Formats: sequence, C-alpha cells, structure tokens
Amino acid sequence: MAPAPPTLRSAQIKHLAKLLDGPTGGELGRDLVELRLPMGTESTKWRMLRESFQLAQRRDGHGGSVLRFVKQALDPAHELATGTLSELRTSVNEILLLSGLELLDDGRLVARQASRTADDARARADALRAKLTGRIGRVRIGTERMGDVELTLGGEMMRERYLADALAGHIGDYDLVLVDCPPNLGLLTVNAFCAAPEVLVVVSMTDRNAYKGAMALLATVEKLRRKSVDVAVTGVMRNNVDRHRSTYRLLNEALVEARLPLLRTEVPLRADFQNAVTAGVPLVRFSPDHVGAQAIRDIAGELTISPTRAKAA
Repeated sequence: MAPAPPTLRSAQIKHLAKLLDGPTGGELGRDLVELRLPMGTESTKWRMLRESFQLAQRRDGHGGSVLRFVKQALDPAHELATGTLSELRTSVNEILLLSGLELLDDGRLVARQASRTADDARARADALRAKLTGRIGRVRIGTERMGDVELTLGGEMMRERYLADALAGHIGDYDLVLVDCPPNLGLLTVNAFCAAPEVLVVVSMTDRNAYKGAMALLATVEKLRRKSVDVAVTGVMRNNVDRHRSTYRLLNEALVEARLPLLRTEVPLRADFQNAVTAGVPLVRFSPDHVGAQAIRDIAGELTISPTRAKAA
C-alpha cells in the first residue's frame, strides 16, 4: 500500500494559497468543485483557498487534496497559454520541499529528502530551476547586525573599500551581482558604490523629500568619481507611481529638469507589492501577470548589461 500523502503545516498551506490564487473567483470555485475540495467562505481569494485547503486536510487526515490542487494549477498545459509557470513552480517547490516533495516540470509530484530549513528549501528550489534554465541566482539577506558592521568600519583603514575587497575573487561566476543598499548614504552604501561600477537609483514618487535624497546620492557618486572610483549612475527608477497625485507631478518635473537618466518604465503604486512581501515571494512570482510585475520585467529589459560592467548596486 502506498504511503499516505504528508500533512502540510499551517504556514505551508497559507503560502500555497497566496501563490495559487491566480484564477478568477468563478474559475477558482470550479476548480475546487472539480477536485472535491470544500468551498471556503472567506471573502478574499487567497483566504478562501487557505480555508478550503485546511478543511480538506482536516477531512482527509492528510494533504492529498491540496497536492492535487497544486498539480492541476501547475499543469504543464497551462504553460502554453501563460508561459509563466517556471517561476511559480520554483516558489511552490520551496514550500513542498519542506515536506519532502518536488513538483517536476512535467507535472509529476515526486518524493525527495525533506529540507529542514527554509534557506535549504530555497537553495534547492533555485538549484532545480538552474537545471532547467542553465542559470542560477542566490540571495543573501542582511540582518540587524549590519548596523554593527557599519560601526566597526568607522575605525578601519580604507573602510570604504571593505566590501570590494571582500567580494574580490567570489563574483566571477555570476553575470550580475545586485547589492540592495539602505536608504541613506552611510558607510554601507558608500562601500557598495566602491564595489559596483553601476548604480540604479530608486526614487519613491510619494515622498516629497525623495528628490533631495536622489540629488545627494548623485553628488556622492560624483565625489567618488573625482577620487578615481569607477562608478556611475546607470538610471533613475521612479517607484510608487500614482500620476494623479500632486507629489508625483512635482517630483517628476524636478527630475526631468535635473536631466537625470530616467528609465522610461515607471513602477506603479499597488497594494500587491506589500501582499507579495507578506507572502515572502517577489511580485513576479506572487502574481506574474500583475501590472507591477510587468513593469519590473520591462525595467530589466531597459537595463542592458554589458559584459565588462556586469555588477550593480
């Protein structure tokens, strides 16, 4: 007799529901009926789906019904229409690997050694994606201890070169290295400027002080260039855009008058960016067809990376 499917943890069910709430309400209801899952009563789609998953698992004593829904949602046939399932499948596998399961690109669900931590599951899911695409991406997340690092750097010689020296010899295998900096011009940010030849400036178009911050950043970059640091501003990205707001119009006029290298694509102000953060996945995975996700892809297309300048802050 085949072993029963695993029981999924509450957090796994929650994240799966947030990832798989793409269909319209009517389509989602039909899928639940077809797969004989109880219909949730919550008003929002992902909460309704989470409730359905919880009720099904409680009824069955295991997560088999939830896994059937996952398989149907990521059926390879859907890829013919959307072409967006590989990123979603990677995110789903990060969750499933915690229960010792992997969803293959042909739609089969197979047993694997269970990951013990979220970091291990994420790394393994990225490795699986790399096998399909021939590329690999890795994310290293900072902690509150980064503040201690900045204090320590204050007493170091050549402290602005610390990050560049630490990265030397470790980034040759990557096409692109992105360093996400804190929204200030402290030592950590200056370290990134000294390590990266290109800088992408993100300006929040809802913040009246954003223009001053952008100009201060540009002045810092120019000061470093005068000290023979190989760094330049590649582009300025307008974020949190709502063209109906007066703040946007004032900021945009100031940025244009300053002749800054503005990217054509603007990132709209949308609640789903925060929803994706809550789910713990990028918006391009959380909701691939969202207008914000498309904006991110368009910006990636604008930023042409040359072979000799393939690192950015």
